[in-house]
Amino acid sequence: MFRYIIFLFFSLFILANNVFSQCNIDYSYQPAGAANYGLSPDSLPNGIVGSFYSEDLTFFVPSDTLYQGINVTLTDIHITSISLPIGLSWQCNNYNNGCHYDPSVSNYGCVNISGTPIYPGNYNVEVSLIINHSFSSVAGPINIDFQISFNILPDTSTVSNNGFSMLGASSCNSTLVDFTNNNPGLMYYAWDFGNGNLSNSEHPLPQFYSGNDTSYIVNYSAWNDTNATYIYTLDQVGVINVFDDWDWGYLSTFGVCTGECNPDIFIEIYDNTTGNQVYYGNYYLDTWYPNYWAPNIVLDPNSTYTIDITEWDDGEALGVFGGNDNLGSIQFNVSSGTTLLNNNYVQSSITISSLVIPANPNIVSVDTVVILPTPLLPAVTYDSVTNILSTMSNAFSMQWYYNGSPIPNAVSNQISPIYSGDYYLIVFNQYGCSNSSDTLNIIVCSNNIVPDLIVNNNDVEVSNANFFISYSWFNIAGNLVYNTVDANVSFNISDNYYVVAVDSFGCTYYSDTVLICSDSQQPILSYNSNSQFFVVDSNNYVFYNWYFNNSQILNQNSGFLNATNSGYYHVESFDVFGCNYSSSSMLHCDQNYNPSVFNFEKLFWTSDTIGVINYQWYYNGAILPGENSPFLVPDNFSGGNYYVEVTDTLGCVYQSLILVASSIDENINDIISFYPNPTNDILYCDVQNDLKADIVDLSGNIIISVNFNFEQNHIDLSFLNKGVYVINYKFRDKDYSYKFLKL
Repeated sequence: MFRYIIFLFFSLFILANNVFSQCNIDYSYQPAGAANYGLSPDSLPNGIVGSFYSEDLTFFVPSDTLYQGINVTLTDIHITSISLPIGLSWQCNNYNNGCHYDPSVSNYGCVNISGTPIYPGNYNVEVSLIINHSFSSVAGPINIDFQISFNILPDTSTVSNNGFSMLGASSCNSTLVDFTNNNPGLMYYAWDFGNGNLSNSEHPLPQFYSGNDTSYIVNYSAWNDTNATYIYTLDQVGVINVFDDWDWGYLSTFGVCTGECNPDIFIEIYDNTTGNQVYYGNYYLDTWYPNYWAPNIVLDPNSTYTIDITEWDDGEALGVFGGNDNLGSIQFNVSSGTTLLNNNYVQSSITISSLVIPANPNIVSVDTVVILPTPLLPAVTYDSVTNILSTMSNAFSMQWYYNGSPIPNAVSNQISPIYSGDYYLIVFNQYGCSNSSDTLNIIVCSNNIVPDLIVNNNDVEVSNANFFISYSWFNIAGNLVYNTVDANVSFNISDNYYVVAVDSFGCTYYSDTVLICSDSQQPILSYNSNSQFFVVDSNNYVFYNWYFNNSQILNQNSGFLNATNSGYYHVESFDVFGCNYSSSSMLHCDQNYNPSVFNFEKLFWTSDTIGVINYQWYYNGAILPGENSPFLVPDNFSGGNYYVEVTDTLGCVYQSLILVASSIDENINDIISFYPNPTNDILYCDVQNDLKADIVDLSGNIIISVNFNFEQNHIDLSFLNKGVYVINYKFRDKDYSYKFLKL
């Protein structure tokens, strides 16, 4: 009890980080219930790598307590050490006094837990205490060492930007990064993960990265519209040929060209959608075709265009030719390339160029996956003369390990091994990345190792068997019982035993003695005709606890017991050593119990249904085959003795009292019958002709009137309450009544 209180009291001191942090005591805290000690909060949250951790814990301790029936005053509780994961340390509020606590001064204290853990894992944090008490001058102080589990979880934070999020974007050695698209539902994506992999997936697969002090650039683009923009430009319009003969110059009175004899062609271009002129191409004076113009205008791809071609007749002023010559119009659609176009008078060409402008991404994001640097491999050496294990590493932090487990408080450049086994060192840099040394096998025969024995009935187990390879088991007289390599043995004789264990290095270690209570011994339980249980071999025991259906019967501690209720009984017996032994269970069936049984005319029933698994009805002492329900309606009813046997879940069989039933007139039943009786809902009537009937309750009130016949031979009575009802009917001028039970 005493050690248990101290253990609970100091279970809070398993974490802390900043030695300069000062905790705040919560004086409003009071232990719950009848306990006179406690901790608030009573459990600690997990730490997360890379996240700052801070927690104030208030404890309450009593000034004294009962230990093995003796009142013990606690005078000083000293926290000597607490081993913590890398990056964490602890600080008590009484650090100026070396973390000594005197409950007579104050029952309250606290510890601050703070810092930033840098390495994940499930740790066993060891706490060391020295307890001084009112009997320390005689028995000495109590040294307590215990371990408490503490979890440091990996960093699961995400790196996020407007385009995407990454889980696991920073790691040591290698990492598998999960990518989350922050803009789902867009039209197109382009991923460049920087590791040589590309993807156009909306939700890409995780990506693997590895290296040492390496960065990978991740590029992300997302488009909501992938349609490119096309710009069409009319680069050239040409009049290549004229199909008809035209007079292009001034003619003399004799029909001879005396002036400009070549055409003067100009063009006009119109947008057919708007009707607007979009280009005017001046005439080529006295120039023979082909003629070319360079409009260099941007066209609407959704519109069509018309080219009007005209020859300018400069003789109009003289009244010779009567005005310009219209060479017709040509329409064209917008399409890139050179196209020949004709009308009745001319052949022309157009050249359209196109410029494609790709769609710009709506979102562009760039981020980085970082593989952090790994510290240098630490070199470790062992000096067997001084028993010093050391390293020259100047790593940010370090942790020594023994047989795969961290050594509490072993975080400096050297340690002194106390156990034989495998030792190695893990060093960490400021990023939490680690590297491990080679493993050294060291032999140390330590006085601090004691085989820890766990007793389970006749079985004894060495709990710290990982230290040893063979065992010699002795009784208290020093007689060898077993010589084995098995850390688990069984003893059939009650006695005190101890073990001498040998490790792989030849070192020997002695355990404390343990008491074994033989499990081959069992009280012999018997039962007499008076329903009384008794222990046959009661001379072997001094105390008893009786049980009914595995529940203890209070205040029954002698070697016999008067059984009452049906059920299973057994006894727990204790010998002079305090060893307890349990008998086998015996079934007792209460033969004084009779199930209730009732009848109404030819209906018989029992109301004992709870815990019953089987029924059997009897008539005049003979089994009625197939009658195995709580109700009985004999097929061929006649007067006589009826009773029922019921079987409960224990297998006990009970017989009801006998009911003596008289015969009733059955003649009418050969003509008219109602069934089933009892009924849950539907009641049938077997009748060939029309039959009028009233259904009444036991008070004579008519509930419903009904006409039965060959086709309408039933009625739904589910609306009736449970109980007994009567069917009144007349047949062949004679009144009849039939009672039935509604369930």
